[in-house]
Parts: sequence; structure tokens; C-alpha cells
Amino acid sequence: MSKIVILDEKTANQIAAGEVIERPASVVKEMVENAIDAGATQITVEIRKGGISYIGVTDNGNGIEKDDLEFAFERHATSKIRRIEDLDGLSTMGFRGEALASIASVSQLEVTSKTEDATTGTTLKIEGGRVIAVNQAGSPTGTSFIIRNLFYNTPARYKFLKKDTTEAGYISDIIERLALANPGISFKFIQNNQTQIHTPGNNDLLSVIYSIFGKDISKSVLPVRFENEGFILEGFIGKPEIARGNRNNQSVFLNGRYIKSKVITKALEDAYKTMLMQNKFPFCVLLLKCSPEGYDVNVHPQKLEVRFANESSVYSTIYHGVKNTLLEEPEIRSFEPGRNEAEVELSAPVIAPPRIFDVNKNNLPIVGNPKQTTLFDHMAENIIPLNNNQELKTYVTMEPKDDEKPDYLMERKTEENITFEESGISEESEAFEEIRRSTENSSIQELLSSS
Repeated sequence: MSKIVILDEKTANQIAAGEVIERPASVVKEMVENAIDAGATQITVEIRKGGISYIGVTDNGNGIEKDDLEFAFERHATSKIRRIEDLDGLSTMGFRGEALASIASVSQLEVTSKTEDATTGTTLKIEGGRVIAVNQAGSPTGTSFIIRNLFYNTPARYKFLKKDTTEAGYISDIIERLALANPGISFKFIQNNQTQIHTPGNNDLLSVIYSIFGKDISKSVLPVRFENEGFILEGFIGKPEIARGNRNNQSVFLNGRYIKSKVITKALEDAYKTMLMQNKFPFCVLLLKCSPEGYDVNVHPQKLEVRFANESSVYSTIYHGVKNTLLEEPEIRSFEPGRNEAEVELSAPVIAPPRIFDVNKNNLPIVGNPKQTTLFDHMAENIIPLNNNQELKTYVTMEPKDDEKPDYLMERKTEENITFEESGISEESEAFEEIRRSTENSSIQELLSSS
């Protein structure tokens, strides 16, 4: 009996879903990217319980033809490419034709879509990859997806999901990145009936940054614009004061697609090298554009990583674009490489306060207890200096603050009658008390002179 068999379609789809659909955020990403490819200018995402029980994605894009709607959920069914050569000039977000089939195989899915020239829309219901209903429906132009009970039929995948709040956080991250990459589209994200994100869709990236990160961040960014060797770099970078201890606030997009690139990260951080403390990472939203022939996006299941044909040009574009912007900002200062914040702060010049009392070296030898010299020298070092133009009146007085616990106050007065007081610590108080007793009714040489 043969040991090798061909898997049935349902099993194959669920296995494929494990690669494409890891969590609710993966569903949202695929659905929203489809909406972007459909030319939508308004996209609304609504979730409940972290997207595990409910995900709704509605757009005003081109819609799906009635004859194509059911066919769209077949594996490797796509409108984006026709042959392998099309990948060389890919301009859409999706292209593999795996997402819809994978999502439908592990959820209870309902989709309603209508094209502009259609009189009515069409609603399709699928459970676990099986079509259970196709009906006509009234709807505006565009597409609306509802996904319920994700992974309800794959408990092995379901048990690895995290708390609702954590899963919702992943979805929020996806929406933020897609909104930053597409400032001309209005995004609305609703979580448990509360709007979390709403961008204007006015094609102004700074407005999107304000909507997502708030006023403080949006007021501390610098615009970037640089062209080099076929690459166009645009976006915003943060001033050093809004740098963070992680890279969470770094968003890089290639032709509208969020990517992670070691080359770009290295170039960005090298450009900031003399302007940030160690273990600080800059804020950035960078939109890199180039010909699709200049990179390969088909190297990662989530399309997060790309392979550039000319990495040195990418590095040069990012580095010089960011560095030039920073150097043009007069308020930004540089630090020496390898110095940490504490070292920089300590490098500021320290101005020693002028001594208020000086021992006259020409005086006769001092008569009295040697502790007296030590005590007054210590006091002189700690007295707050007056303005250099002010004159001291020449006297220092000390009086006990409390009869039971002697603690002396030292005061001096200027000609303007400004009084400075310093409370001595108990050790000094005891020393002074000893000096006072030992010198009572004795005549001693004056130790101090006014400066």
C-alpha cells in the first residue's frame, strides 16, 4: 500500500493558513492590503475580543464582480499577477492568492461586495472553507468582510493565541503602519465599540503622525527628502530628544509596503551615531520608492523582508538623506562616539565658588585650638558666594537653634541687608561648642579677615 498521499484541499488550506495567518493581526493585514489594492480611500477595521471573535473590514474600493467572488476563495486565485515574470514589476500589496483561501478555511467568513456598475451586491458565506450560501444584497460600492471565531476548527493554532488585549495591540500596530504608508487613505480602527485610530486621509503624512503619535512627537520631527541612484526617500525623522530605548517607533516602507531591512536600519543609526546616546534609537517614518525591478519581495512568508539588487545604493540613500537633514537643523548637537549621557553631563565646566574668607598668610602664628582652623575652612568652602561686586560687612555670627540639641546657624550680611543662613550639622555644632568653651574669657588673635 502506498505511504504517500495527496492531501485533500481542506487539509492543505489549513496547513497553508498556518504559514499565512498566524493571528488576528494577519487577517487584518491581508484584508486591508486587499482594500488598498482595490483603490479604497476609506477603510474601517472593527474588532472584538482582540479580533478572535470578530473582525470587520469595510472599504469603498472597486469591489469584486459577482462571478469572481466565489472563485476568489480558491487557493492561488489572484487578480494581481498572471505569470512569474509579473513579479519583476509588482506594484500591488498581495500577489500569491493564498490569503482569502487560508482565512476562509479557519474561520466563519461572510463577504459582501459590489462594483460601481452593478445594480446590487453579492453576499457569500463560508465556514471552514466550505461555501454555505450565496445571495444578492443591497450594499454601497466596495467590499465588507466579517470574520468570526478565528481558528475555531484548529484548536492547535487557537491555543497559542495571547490575551485579547495583546492581540488587539498587534492589530493596532498593523493599522498604524498601513496608515503611515498610505496618508491618502482615511483609516478608522474601532476596538470594542471605541474608536482608537482615525486618520484624515488628506495625503499629509504629518497629519497621520499627529493622529497616531500625538502632538509632542509631531512637533519634534524633521522632514526628509532625498534622491539618489534611482531611489527617492521621503518622510520624517525625529529629533534626538524623542529617541527611545527600542526600535518600536521606526517605520520603513518600500513602495508602500512595511519592511524590515538590516541595511536600512544600519544606515539610519549610523547617520545618528554622533547625535544620540548609547542604546537610544531614533524615531522615523521613511517612505522609500524605487523601481520594482530593484528588489525582490518574494523572500518571506509575511513579505516583511526584501532582497535589494544594490544594497550599497540603499545604504547611501538612507544615510545621506537622514544625515543631511540632521546637519541642517541648527539646534541639534553632536556627541563624541561612544560617550554616554553621564559623561557628557560631567564634561560641563565646573566653576569653583570664590572663597569668602581667606587666612592671611602674613599674620602672626595662630594661637588657639587647631580644630578652629579646620572648622572655619570647612564653613568657607560651603558658604554660598555673593555677587563679586558686593562687599561683605566682616562678621559671622553663630547662635544655637535649640537649647537641648545645639545646632548652630551661621549668617552673613551684605550692605543690602540680604541674609544668608546655613544650618550646621551636629558634628560641626559640637566642634564649635568645644571651641567656644576653650576660648571663653581668652584673648586670641583674629583668625579671619574680610576679602
